Amino acid sequence: MLALELWNQTDLPHVYFTYSHWESPEALEAYRKSALFRETWAATKILFAAPPEAWSVRKATAAEG
Repeated sequence: MLALELWNQTDLPHVYFTYSHWESPEALEAYRKSALFRETWAATKILFAAPPEAWSVRKATAAEG
């Protein structure tokens, strides 16, 4: 992982987002299959009030609109 940030929605202070930057899609997939992820996820998901969402995104350029 290159970076991990925790963000909080300004008008809904109970809503949080994480933003992570990975070396490659393969590195992210390896993390998702790791014991660390399984253990962390098991402890974290019970704290959620709603089902979590996850997206893979890319930075858009100005030419893309």
